[in-house]
Amino acid sequence: MITILTLLFSTGLNTPKKIELSSVKFNESPERFLQGASTVRKGKLFGRDDMVSYGIEKPNLTYQTVQPSHVELLTHRGVLSGYAFKIYNAPDQDKVISFLKSKYKKLEVETWKWQTTYRFKDEEVTILMRSIAKEKFPEGMNAYLDVKNTDFYNIYEDLKK
Repeated sequence: MITILTLLFSTGLNTPKKIELSSVKFNESPERFLQGASTVRKGKLFGRDDMVSYGIEKPNLTYQTVQPSHVELLTHRGVLSGYAFKIYNAPDQDKVISFLKSKYKKLEVETWKWQTTYRFKDEEVTILMRSIAKEKFPEGMNAYLDVKNTDFYNIYEDLKK
């Protein structure tokens, strides 16, 4: 009995703590997110040393109850500045949209054919959610959520020009 309790207790301690992306503050090192990732791909953004993207697969990253299979973490000057991930099914897309609508009352919505874009921008955060019609998921299409610190977003957009 003691062996079983010890095993259960030690297993619980080794379980990675969930990291809720929707409540992340853009003022920390990316190390917490990279630890325990099964895959990490690192690349410079725009060839700059101070702007780095980390493509990671990590099972304890969630966005509300959605668990992305792959997340792009964006850093600027060594600090987490954004993240993005694809959404592969309609129920997960609905959960993300529902959360965005409830949290960001001034969410701008634009619809075109089978895609709806949700945008929000204030002095702290810039959000872009591209959703698709439910019938497009079985065709291999996906939705996409992109969240950035607004200062980083402005720099990023200037560099894209």
